[in-house]
Amino acid sequence: MKQIFERLFGRKPAPIKVQLVSSSILTLEQWRKDPSLVMAAKRLESDSTYQMALAVLQNSHPCHTLFAPMGVNPNDRIVHQAKIEGYELALNNFAALSTSFKSLKSLEATFQPLK
Repeated sequence: MKQIFERLFGRKPAPIKVQLVSSSILTLEQWRKDPSLVMAAKRLESDSTYQMALAVLQNSHPCHTLFAPMGVNPNDRIVHQAKIEGYELALNNFAALSTSFKSLKSLEATFQPLK
């Protein structure tokens, strides 16, 4: 392959250079697969200011906001439940940043009777 490249372009191919991707396209799964990023998140978790910031976020969780028992529109309850779920997902994702991703082996169907 290198020889074909050299014949076509008259030079050797440039070495492959690894680039960090923009954080705007980095996913949680990609983060968790990078040991250096996981270690950075673990260091951040040990910081007392970060711990206090997370405690403030947990104290501000929408689940602590209660509606009056009567006179609330069902749509308002639906929206409130969606906020709770989204907030909980965000807090869980913060916690997941410091946990390595362990890939799971996919199951293959054997179609054999159970023993």
